[in-house]
Amino acid sequence: IPWVPRHWVRLSSQWQLPSQILVGIAGTWRSSRYQDEENNPDLIRSPGWQLAGIIFWESSDKRYRLQTVVDRIRIGPQDPLAPKARLLSRASLQF
Repeated sequence: IPWVPRHWVRLSSQWQLPSQILVGIAGTWRSSRYQDEENNPDLIRSPGWQLAGIIFWESSDKRYRLQTVVDRIRIGPQDPLAPKARLLSRASLQF
């Protein structure tokens, strides 16, 4: 099956800090895998780690929320077809 590794491991942890702050990290290791339905050996993605992190804050009255996520940080051999790392930020106001 394309894109599905034979072996993978995911480790993650979250901490609740004072002042309504939540911090989380995650790491995923995937074995090599095919990138096409024909299982072409020239299109095998190399194994490696991918990291992610999140910081979330919510006001005590739950009206304001801030969130920042960094995702797809690849550790190890760089794969030219792998998605690029991304940084997302979000601010919310409920009324």
